[in-house]
Formats: sequence, C-alpha cells, structure tokens
Amino acid sequence: MSSHPNPFRPGSGIIPPFLAGRDYHFDAFEKMLEDVSNGYDSNMLLTGLRGVGKSTLVEKFREIATEKGFATVMKSQFNKKHSIPELFMKALYHDVGDAITDLSKTKKTVKGVRKAANLAKPKKMEFMGISMEPSYDTDSMLVEYEMKKYLSACWPVFEKAGLKGVVFLFDEFHEVSNLDIKTGTILSDFIGVLNDLQKDGIRYYAVLAGLPNLELKIKKAKTYTERMFFTTKVENLSESDARNAIIEPLKETDASFSNELVNAIIEETCQYPYFIQFYCREIISSVDKQRITMTNFKKIRNQIRKKLDSNFFDQRFADTSDTEKKILFAMSTSDSEEIDMKTIKKSGIVQGTLAKSLIRLERKGLVYRCGYGKYRLSLPLLGEYLKRRIPQM
Repeated sequence: MSSHPNPFRPGSGIIPPFLAGRDYHFDAFEKMLEDVSNGYDSNMLLTGLRGVGKSTLVEKFREIATEKGFATVMKSQFNKKHSIPELFMKALYHDVGDAITDLSKTKKTVKGVRKAANLAKPKKMEFMGISMEPSYDTDSMLVEYEMKKYLSACWPVFEKAGLKGVVFLFDEFHEVSNLDIKTGTILSDFIGVLNDLQKDGIRYYAVLAGLPNLELKIKKAKTYTERMFFTTKVENLSESDARNAIIEPLKETDASFSNELVNAIIEETCQYPYFIQFYCREIISSVDKQRITMTNFKKIRNQIRKKLDSNFFDQRFADTSDTEKKILFAMSTSDSEEIDMKTIKKSGIVQGTLAKSLIRLERKGLVYRCGYGKYRLSLPLLGEYLKRRIPQM
C-alpha cells in the first residue's frame, strides 16, 4: 500500500482539495447575491446528474453567502417523506431554528426576537432564552398560511442582526413532490410562500439543487416559476479541468501519475468529479510507488471497477424489480444519451406496466424524463455498469 498522503476525497458534499471547473457556478451564485442585495429578487435551480458535484457546490455556496453577509438555512438530504406537508414543515422549522441558534451565539442582543417568538412559536426551538412552537397544521388550505406566518415572524431576527437576507440551500430537492389536493401540495406551497415573501420585501431566497427533473417539477408546481428561478446546470468537467482535478492535488504529495495514466483516468471516468476522486484515491492507496504509470494501473483496474460497482451502483441496482431491470438493460443499449420509447420497448414489457415502471425508476432516481417520450439515465456511467451486468441475468 502507498505511504503517500492521499489528497483525493470522494463523497457527497465533500470539498476536494482542488475544485476544478466550477468558476461559472460561483460567479452565477455571487451574481444572484449581488442582485438581491440591490433589491432584485432572484433564486437558483442547480441541476445535474449524481456525481457531478452539486452537493459540493452547495457547501461552497454556504461559505460565500456567509462572507457576503447572508444567513443560510441548510438541508442537505431531502427525501420522499418530505413531500408530506407535516414532515416538510418540521424540517423547515428545525433548519431555520438551527440558523437562528447559530445567529444567537454571535449576536448577544437582537431587538425584535421576542416579538418573532410570540408570533411563530416553533416547537423545541430555542434561541436567546426564548422557546417557540409551531402548529404543524397540515390542512392543505392552511399550509401556505402557516409557513408564511412562521417565516415572516422569524425575519425580524435576521433583519435586526444586520443580515442582507436568508438563503435556503436545499440539496436533493427533486425528491420533494406535490402529492394531491387532499394529501398535500407542499412543493407548490413552498414556492408560493417564497414568492409572496419576496413580494412583501421579506428577503428569503432559495438555491434548490437536484437531478435534472427538478426543473420540470418546479415549472409544473407553479406557472410563474420561470420568472422566479434561473437554472444553472452542473455537468462533467472539460478535459482540461479534469486534468487539473487530477494533477493539482498531486502537487501536495510526493506521488505523480504518468501522462498516459492521467489520460486513461479522464477517459474511464467520463470526466465526472466523483469518479475522478474515486479512481485517484484507489490508485494512490493501492500502488506503493512514487511514479505511478499505466502499467501499474492495469494491474488494479478491475479491482477499482468492482469497488466502484459495490460503492456506487450495486445497492441502487438491487433496489429494482426484475421488470425494472429489464427496462434498464434495454435503455443501456442506446447509443444516445436521450433514450426514446422505441428503445425502451425492447425490454418486452407491456405498455401499462412499462409506464408504471418508468415512474418507479424515476422515483428511485435511476432515470428521468427529459422530453416527450424520452428518458435519460440519472447516474453517470450507469449504462456501462448495466452492460457489465447483462450476462449475469
């Protein structure tokens, strides 16, 4: 095993030692903060496949917002249960409460806090000696009212502390959906409240991050969202940025990769940040040499692929039914990233079952609809993984 310090850190939301190719996204976020500081409302959708670095960007956005004089409300892992209004509201109250608690540690006296507490009363939230308790009323007629009342009541705390605004940084937000009129339409409710607050001059703003289907879900939730949000897409790195993501961290170690090996990593990872971090970490950990070459890599290539399958793909694949597997295998035969129904129907699944199965696969985050009758795989390199699994079925 290598004795080199290993600078590569694959993982969700873990900031790598060298963050390559994301200046455009930082510029877009800083422009958003500049706009809202100047009195213009602005909100961002941050979309992309898994493994492209959305969670890392959200973490960096928190640092930038704090430096620029904004409070941040973080929620890193939304999931399907947050489509239930009561659970969404509890999470929202908890995370806003955390932001206020953090604020109270740095601000000894904030006028207006008691007034905010008396209005909102969130449960099990304490700051500056004041306890608050929300009602969590999930009647679909009252959810928007309750949410708006709560956030309006909390705003004076942030305002009196001299903050320019509050930025919601919500990751995995594609998991949140409208259910139905009776059960709840929390996605529409949240967007509606955000829009109302901004119109009232209450400075809450949002960065919602998720899979590419997030943009379509937001547009369906409220007809006016195109005027509220701008979309910033996160994609795989350019070849030059991918090269920098590999080479720059190595400068802090006594290890180096041959140019041939760097080229091979770029090709095999398709320039996705998570996979670059994963491959490089495994190479450093497995090869006890200062100069690591393509010859060394060839000896451990299959080992790395198997470990990647185990860490990233296997559990997601195991969570699918036999019918869903057949659909995924059919999709993996496509030569295009956008897969049409003609290709999907090669699975042999009858129409009614096919439609329901595609909905389930989308809910599981494995595929998403990218147009009328067209789908894409949600995970980078998933197609290659599926091709490796086909003979085993």
